[in-house]
Amino acid sequence: AKRAVATEECLAGKTWDDVAVEQAAACLGKEFTPMSDMRATADYRARTAANLLRKFYLQTRAGTPLGDAETDVFQMAA
Repeated sequence: AKRAVATEECLAGKTWDDVAVEQAAACLGKEFTPMSDMRATADYRARTAANLLRKFYLQTRAGTPLGDAETDVFQMAA
């Protein structure tokens, strides 16, 4: 595990909204260089990290946060 210091700085002082999260996701992509191995490619790992940030935003945004069930990629739509 490694702290995303540059990504934190990218978010500091900004309103917690879609624009800030997308800017932070871009910062996150520049901050880390994941490895590829037999379990996952570097691109997959980078996209997963950005998507986890987006999921965190959806669960913590003001006004209309989504719950675990609504952001669980393993839940099947009815």
